Amino acid sequence: MLPLLQQAQTSTYFNVASFALLIHDWFLTIDSELAFVWSPGRNLGTVLYFLTRYPAFIDTAVFLYSALGYSIPSPVCDIVVDVSTWMFLFGIAIAEVIMMFCVWVIWGRGRRMAVSLIFLALAAITAGIMGLRQNRSSAVYISPSYIPPNIPGCQNITPSAGVHNTPFSNFVA
Repeated sequence: MLPLLQQAQTSTYFNVASFALLIHDWFLTIDSELAFVWSPGRNLGTVLYFLTRYPAFIDTAVFLYSALGYSIPSPVCDIVVDVSTWMFLFGIAIAEVIMMFCVWVIWGRGRRMAVSLIFLALAAITAGIMGLRQNRSSAVYISPSYIPPNIPGCQNITPSAGVHNTPFSNFVA
């Protein structure tokens, strides 16, 4: 079990580093964002931009709480990881809409292309939701009383995959 907890801790380190890169990117691009996104009128592009840019900060903060918090009760782990995982899926869905829109424009804005892309996106999102619900319904968390005090986070035990503390492993596993 110790190697699995070490893997979970390594995963947490990568997520902390990813959050640091997200914040660093925000500081590097905030001037351009203020000039080109916040100033002009709102349209579909700016709405999609905001829906992909800013929920990532909330999603990552919620996830980091589930990965770095100490003595988190199992019911709270369920809620926190569910929120983070659903936000992750929401981010994927918005990114799919943006990619779909780009492909539709590149291919001449045809009606058949639009219908095909919408069908494919709905099929992918439906499969993602079904997989997520199936995987999350079998999630079981170790009680904080069984975890050494120096190991933070929600530790998820799944019968097939061992111990995970990331919603992304719950989504993919």
